[in-house]
Amino acid sequence: MAHLSRLGLINHAHVIIDVSNVLGALPKLQWWRNRAAATKTVLDQVVKWNADTGGAQRVSFVIEGLVERSFADRGQQGGVTIVHSKFRGRDACDDAIVDLVSALDSASRLTSVVVTSDKVLRQRIQDLGCNVVGVRTLLEAIESRRLL
Repeated sequence: MAHLSRLGLINHAHVIIDVSNVLGALPKLQWWRNRAAATKTVLDQVVKWNADTGGAQRVSFVIEGLVERSFADRGQQGGVTIVHSKFRGRDACDDAIVDLVSALDSASRLTSVVVTSDKVLRQRIQDLGCNVVGVRTLLEAIESRRLL
């Protein structure tokens, strides 16, 4: 898939972020010590990034059940909707992301993008006709704005 900057992230109507994958790519956050705090750090940066890019796109921030209590009162923050997986554990967000994409009509799938580095999830999303980019692409977009 093309790099997000070439795709023009702000040209996508909906950006769906696999937060577990983003955390895994950021060992400096030491997410294994405090997953909720690391998730909040990433959320804050995504909110800033979304605002900095004009905030025209819809952003879904998909988190797994382990951090659900910490984010229970935050359905939306700065134009970013927090979506909780239905269960906890490995690949818990995958079904929630597939559900989000499946709920989109075919035209919306073409203007949406899922951010994940999970190969199995990537294939599931592509089979639904939606765009996929790797986590590094999102991190580079955020870092280019000196936010993370």
